[in-house]
Amino acid sequence: MYKIDDIINFVLSNDLKYTGAHQSSHPRTKVTLQILEPEMQLKLIWKEFSNYIESHLLKGESIKIQNFGVFIFTNNNLINIKSNKEFTKSFLDMNKIFIAKLIFQLDNSYRNILKIFPDENFKKKIMQPMEYFEPKKIINWNPYLIAKKCFLSDLVINDGINNIFKAIYDLVKCGKNLEFELGFFKFIFNNKEVVYTKNDTFGL
Repeated sequence: MYKIDDIINFVLSNDLKYTGAHQSSHPRTKVTLQILEPEMQLKLIWKEFSNYIESHLLKGESIKIQNFGVFIFTNNNLINIKSNKEFTKSFLDMNKIFIAKLIFQLDNSYRNILKIFPDENFKKKIMQPMEYFEPKKIINWNPYLIAKKCFLSDLVINDGINNIFKAIYDLVKCGKNLEFELGFFKFIFNNKEVVYTKNDTFGL
């Protein structure tokens, strides 16, 4: 079973296939910070990327990860917030708010390599109730914001994350089993089938 550390090592050990700035060490944008070896550098990038995804989902923002999938908040219905005592104080000055559900939709590129492709109707596994969020438009992840957290250039971030997801696709295509966490979700690819579930540490 490939964990995220194994996937990172796979990327770095296949430098001719997964080319980019992430394959070498780079100076930090804060000069007092230590320059990291490529492996530790990529682990840091993944950690901050995962935190970045989580922070946007906690704000109710749908977010797309190119060549992997999209976290989507779907609209259910409108309710009157003043008649619902369960809403938090921060929402009291609003008249209405959507009740939303969070769905993860895997990228269509996986349709040809998985035995069963989990589309948006596959609700048993992928739908999690997420209340008290106002749905917003889907955004693309921003390497610049992660670069600020890592004190690295956005080029290193962009190349690193894109190649990790390229490697995930390649490993699944070859029939390898993978298990990794992203934000507060766990993804398991087993025998060319996929399950993704919400991590218990997410309290909503």
